[in-house]
Amino acid sequence: MKLKKLIPAAIFSAALLVSPVVCSAEEESLPDGTQSLGSGGIYFGDGYSLEYAYINSKTEISVTACSGEAVEVEIPLTIDNLPVTDIGEGAFYQCGDLTRVTMGDKVTTINAGAFFSCELLEEIGLSDQLKTIDYQAFYGCSALTEFSIPATLTSLGDGVFEGCTALGSIDVADGNTVYSDADGVLYNRDQTTLIKFPEGADITAFTIPETVTEIRNNACYGAQKLQEVSLPASLTTLGQYVFEGCPALESIHVSAENKTYAAQDGVLFTKDLSTLIKFPEQCALTEYRVPDSTKKLENWSFVGAEKLETIDLNQVTEIGEDCFYYCTALKSITIPESVTKLNGACFAYCTALSEVNLPDGLTTIGPYCFVNCESLKTVSLPSSLTQIGTYALGYNYDNETGATAVRDDFGLIVSVGSIGADYAESNNISYTKSGMTLAIVLGAGILLIAVAILIIALISRKRAMTVRPAKSANKPASDRKDQNHE
Repeated sequence: MKLKKLIPAAIFSAALLVSPVVCSAEEESLPDGTQSLGSGGIYFGDGYSLEYAYINSKTEISVTACSGEAVEVEIPLTIDNLPVTDIGEGAFYQCGDLTRVTMGDKVTTINAGAFFSCELLEEIGLSDQLKTIDYQAFYGCSALTEFSIPATLTSLGDGVFEGCTALGSIDVADGNTVYSDADGVLYNRDQTTLIKFPEGADITAFTIPETVTEIRNNACYGAQKLQEVSLPASLTTLGQYVFEGCPALESIHVSAENKTYAAQDGVLFTKDLSTLIKFPEQCALTEYRVPDSTKKLENWSFVGAEKLETIDLNQVTEIGEDCFYYCTALKSITIPESVTKLNGACFAYCTALSEVNLPDGLTTIGPYCFVNCESLKTVSLPSSLTQIGTYALGYNYDNETGATAVRDDFGLIVSVGSIGADYAESNNISYTKSGMTLAIVLGAGILLIAVAILIIALISRKRAMTVRPAKSANKPASDRKDQNHE
């Protein structure tokens, strides 16, 4: 749903696209159903084919790719009389028709992005010898409804289940020494660490157990039905983006005995309220004033807060990356004088935002900062700016095509010779030079004053000439007589 959050996934998928496929014209004599590709080969199954490579000094097999038309795939125990132990990075990447996969009990490793974006995958049968599932291995498998972790699994990478929006439960086999589950939620063995709350779980109010001291990065990311969450007194460590992408989340509560975190009006803070961590997406507050003691807004802290219309940032000095992304009801924002940077896509997709006041002293506007702010028609840029990121102002972004376009209904007010003027010119954005306008106004004012002074002087001189007395006409007769006598 959100552009910025998907960037790591996009980078990963791009890497998969440019990864080389090992192939060669060299042919060897192999068992029926296989074809040599030099350092590997192709295995032909029923309605699908698998590319594979020799690993570990040609003692084991790694499945490296699958044919795009595959619907149901069975990964064999062996190929070329060697055990299939590894599912390679991105091996089933975007196999759009894939619905079911079973694998032989020799597989020990599922590498990063192995089943990335297999959107129709409903069932996955894991090896009983599986030890490792790597980063984002099942990212975007939005049809997957349940997942069973075998007793042998010891390593689970970050983001393995992100984008699995239908996943209702994660179960852990008895005997696993590293992981455990409770009510379909994944924890470490002794339940001191919350690892993953399934995105499709039917739980609306979630009270985290008192044993938990740590919540991992993205632990509750994308929880579709979660409305209320309560954090225990025992919690000391909260990872990044824990409650992002929770479209139904209304409030977060914290035990009064917790020494690290606190909540106020359903909003999550550090204990001393100096940092605001998360404003829930469905928080009922339409107007909000940040507490006096709050100086920092954490990265992504207001993302998706779709009811928030106005906010007073009060004494905030630091605004985190992508902070107000997708706040679609936000109408206006005044950035405090103490803030010097707007990081990342801070106000991207704030479609109702029509007024932005930027302070003198602001130095940085991040990439995509105001992208797709369709109600924003004009922004005045301070001369203090030293950096404006790509597509920061005056652009629309097309989510489907990835294309950007300059808006023809947007303009900037910039200072003469400023970074803002350079940005406007280089991006073909209409603008007004505030410094030149001021100079014209001042010049005109000075000219008017000079003209007024000249007019006043001329009028004064004319009046003086009008009232001057005649030279001797009014002298007394005696004086005239004396003068004649003389």
